[in-house]
Amino acid sequence: MPTDPSYELNVHAVPMLLMGIVALGLGTLVLRSKGDSAAHRHFFVLCASIALWLGATSVALCATTPDRALAWFRFDNVGVMY
Repeated sequence: MPTDPSYELNVHAVPMLLMGIVALGLGTLVLRSKGDSAAHRHFFVLCASIALWLGATSVALCATTPDRALAWFRFDNVGVMY
């Protein structure tokens, strides 16, 4: 059994992860209400981008090594770019 875990739960990461889930849920709810509308699709993409950003940042905050954290922070830039 490894003694050095790659990730540890961080109290600062939990609200970010929860808000990412809420943002994705809100985008899905709006998309399901009228998926053929361009505005609804764009709102879903925006919410998915926010969820990606918050989710990757929360995982990065839980990383125990700088290399893993840096990889997750680089990945969260995909969500930030939108």
